[in-house]
Amino acid sequence: MRAVRKHAFSKFRFLVVFIAVIGVLLCAVVWSLRAAPVTGIVLPATASQIANEQALPSESQDSDHGTAPALGAVDSMQDVCEQCNLAGKCLAGGQCSCLQGWTGPTCGVLDLVPGTAQPAFHKASRAGVTTWGASAAQAPTGEWYLFASRMVHGCGILTWSSNSEIVQATAPDVMGPYTIVKTLMPSFSHGPHLVRAPNGSYILFHIGAGDGISGVPAEACAEGSTIRPFKRPHAKKVAPGEVPSGDFWIGMAVAEALTGPWRRYGPLLGLRDGALEDMITNPSVAILPNGTALLYYRTTHRERKRTQRHIGVAVADHWAGPYRRLSRVPLFEALAEDPYVWQTGGVFHMLVHDSSSAGYSNPQKYAGKHAFSRDGLHWTVSPDVPYSATVALANGTLVLYARRERPELVVIAGRPAALITAISAQPWTRRDHGFTMVQQLR
Repeated sequence: MRAVRKHAFSKFRFLVVFIAVIGVLLCAVVWSLRAAPVTGIVLPATASQIANEQALPSESQDSDHGTAPALGAVDSMQDVCEQCNLAGKCLAGGQCSCLQGWTGPTCGVLDLVPGTAQPAFHKASRAGVTTWGASAAQAPTGEWYLFASRMVHGCGILTWSSNSEIVQATAPDVMGPYTIVKTLMPSFSHGPHLVRAPNGSYILFHIGAGDGISGVPAEACAEGSTIRPFKRPHAKKVAPGEVPSGDFWIGMAVAEALTGPWRRYGPLLGLRDGALEDMITNPSVAILPNGTALLYYRTTHRERKRTQRHIGVAVADHWAGPYRRLSRVPLFEALAEDPYVWQTGGVFHMLVHDSSSAGYSNPQKYAGKHAFSRDGLHWTVSPDVPYSATVALANGTLVLYARRERPELVVIAGRPAALITAISAQPWTRRDHGFTMVQQLR
């Protein structure tokens, strides 16, 4: 009898231990599901972890897909001066000799070629949809790749904060027309910005989780325009260890080739309380020769019942992060959004969409702003207008568009070669359809 009891007790103890172990495992699974990031996204990791997961070449090696051009590998810029917007060399008598891509008395205007502006996408890829800006690069094969924001469900740009997805397109020439080949990230994802790492890797910065959340339904939209009222989702705070769905935070995708595969990471930078923290969008990154990365972004806050748009900056010792904000105040006082930053010859340039009252009320004259810097941190805003929403056609006719935003340059060997922008033909109060335009630079 005692042996039977002992055996029964052993079985009972084993059962208790077994149940306890199962309980611990279930708790671990539940916690992992609760804390797990959105499918396809991992939380920010160290640079070495990202390199290991991607099997990327080290920073001292060349990529199998070609060597990335060295930053600053252009003509000496020692003679460029602030009087010439750091885009030209100062001559005797106060004159300026503009570098390629710039024109005007003080080299503050992009030297756009009249008659070369055209929709970036092939007719079949743009019919009945809205796209809103893009970022482009050339593959070692010579083919051009374009990464663009496209609104799903046939909706217009006013639905961007829920209906935007990122698509990949290709073309044999930088000017296009590009054909969309696939959706790279489903909604909500927006504002793709492509840069090349010193090791040759491609880094696509963007905002949003890209987890396929439901946005404004197709019933509210038609032919790339929003035709019925809808409720805009609002951003939420990003807590440590969480990857919230549909929020305004900056992430990135990394690949060895433009064809992929892409490995995604985020959030790299999210919302916090205080000044400059109501929205984090429109990333643009400059990677310095020492590996340091400067991440510029648009942020907004409410002031006197009006939304004010400014440019902020964060820094990381490596492009993989972690990123930390450098200041809670704007880089400059001018109201702006959609920063595009590039470095050439040791100086920095930034194009932005003019978010002042003049920029919104008269985009045919004030669509863009240009700022320049010698260190990437202290900026001077040029009084010159680098581009406007007035576009010259090949026959000399001037087209006055309602909006021209999301400036992004195609820079080849340190020189601006083409300007990519987002265009609206009519005010959004009438029709919020938009398309992406590319225009050649001299």
